[in-house]
Amino acid sequence: MLLIVDANVVLSALIPGSKSIDLLTKLEKTGYKLFSPEFLLEEVNKNIPSLVKTSGLTREELQAAFTLLLKRIEIISKSEYEEFLLEAKRVSPDVKDVPYFALAIKMKCPLWSREPRLKRQKAVKVLDDKDVEELLK
Repeated sequence: MLLIVDANVVLSALIPGSKSIDLLTKLEKTGYKLFSPEFLLEEVNKNIPSLVKTSGLTREELQAAFTLLLKRIEIISKSEYEEFLLEAKRVSPDVKDVPYFALAIKMKCPLWSREPRLKRQKAVKVLDDKDVEELLK
């Protein structure tokens, strides 16, 4: 199964002991293929300074953890999902999530996010952590 991973899942996974890293590991081991738009790189790098303050990790440790996570998630270039951006703008509850919705629409697969408001639309199936846990049972 294919699954789009939102930045909030990745950011959470960078924090030691998080549920997200366990779920990502289990998904990978059970054959799920994980994808994210290239916008993920920008979002994570923008949030590294705040993660340094809250996680107790150094910038270098967070960058190393992010590099390891990227081995589990295939990054898709904007040119691959660009034609779906307009449709994604119409359905995404938040403009910053448009690239994730566009990729999910293109790939016809769910989006894993920790943002409840993303479930308020019907065009893309959005999974939260509990939904992902259910997939793994």
